[in-house]
Amino acid sequence: MTDKVLFSFLRNEGSAVGGGRFWQKVCDEWENDPRFDAHNYSVKFFNISGPLRSFLMERLRGKKIIVRVDGVYHEKISRGAVQHIPNPMLRVLIGLLYATFGERDWISEVFNFFPRNFGILLKIKMSSVVIYQSHFSQKMYARYFPHKKSQIVTNAYNWSLTKNLNQSPASSPIRLITTYDFWRPSKRLHDLVEFVLWCNEKQKTPVHLTILGYRTDRAPKTLTKEDKTAIESTEYFSTVPFFKEIDENIRAQFMSHHMYATFTYRDNCPNAVIEAMSFGLPVLAMNSGGLPDIVKDAGKLVYQERADDAHFTSFDRSYDYPPIDFQKVFLAMKEIMGNYARFQENVKRRFENDLDLKNAAKKYLDAIKACE
Repeated sequence: MTDKVLFSFLRNEGSAVGGGRFWQKVCDEWENDPRFDAHNYSVKFFNISGPLRSFLMERLRGKKIIVRVDGVYHEKISRGAVQHIPNPMLRVLIGLLYATFGERDWISEVFNFFPRNFGILLKIKMSSVVIYQSHFSQKMYARYFPHKKSQIVTNAYNWSLTKNLNQSPASSPIRLITTYDFWRPSKRLHDLVEFVLWCNEKQKTPVHLTILGYRTDRAPKTLTKEDKTAIESTEYFSTVPFFKEIDENIRAQFMSHHMYATFTYRDNCPNAVIEAMSFGLPVLAMNSGGLPDIVKDAGKLVYQERADDAHFTSFDRSYDYPPIDFQKVFLAMKEIMGNYARFQENVKRRFENDLDLKNAAKKYLDAIKACE
């Protein structure tokens, strides 16, 4: 492809989550590019959430498709997972298969394929090039498309820190911040809440957690009544209501904390982590999913046994997550605090080298140009 070959993209606006904000900003970067043309183009760039009908129409027009993908569903079949199937006919059918054959991989494959993976895999099948958001995401798809042309481009954000790196909050209490996802039990907010309580009550170390986007009306299924009471009633926690854009209030929240904390499990590319890092925050997390691609030396990733070993695992419909060693997390948190200036410099360097939004938009354009 030469620079004269034009492309178009589906903006797909309206998402208030971090991934949606990232996609819109990449599209903004492209709007003034001379190679972009909404009408005269040979390559169409889609996010995987784009309508299946649009993929089909572009293929019928003879256009090449590049698709940006986060992850495939990989829930391990279990009694609890079967009970969460919304379609009653599928629930009965897959329940019978599970009762007959047990926890075999092909049963998990069927369970995830209908209806969740069917559309995703079909869109990838129609695409010429796939862009994955992490090595973990690429590995999860390798069994389906081992020969599909692909690249890895980690999501990004604009460097947002407007103060000097050494202007961090007072060292006590240790101030953690995280983002609330009521629909994703695998974010493991329950465990993070328990960790904060453990630090304060068992270790006698003052730790405070701010939860961005908290909702009192909806909660992940793993968040207990006791957890909600602790969040809403104790001095160890603060909450900020649901938000769509990172405004001045959210910016102030990020810049008044020491680090972003998450126990998210097998998350392909947690955009909230990148947004927090753009304010100079080191990351305290597990070594799971796409986090190693994002964080590298800009925080501490605690080793978690069997985090990403199997293809199928308990995820968002059953909750047999690997145990978290609070002592190891505590020591990692203390290491960040003891070397705070170094970790902040590492965060800034991650944006200079890889996580800057313009850099990510350029990588996508390079992929479009290379599509033959």
